Amino acid sequence: MQKASILGSALVGVACLVMFAALLTAGETQEYRRFDSPDKRNALIVYRKQQIFAMPGQASDAPGYVVLVGLKGQELKRQTVEMVQNVTAPVWTTETVSVKLLLDWKR
Repeated sequence: MQKASILGSALVGVACLVMFAALLTAGETQEYRRFDSPDKRNALIVYRKQQIFAMPGQASDAPGYVVLVGLKGQELKRQTVEMVQNVTAPVWTTETVSVKLLLDWKR
């Protein structure tokens, strides 16, 4: 009886530690994809927000944001996206960058 109680307490403790670690990393972001402009003046970087829980194969369903950066890495524009997988290869012109159904920016 006492061994079962100790084992149960240990399992609860481990579960609490796992949940605490998941909550600590929940707000973090990581680079998901990067698209450099043909002239190397800009880059479009897609960041995904860390999810506490996702089934296998659902990593690209995560929300995130897209950032247009300049030559020195300075942020020029930013836009949130519901799912990072919706950010497809951008179309670059000398003055603009666009992603179908998501954004159309001057660069």
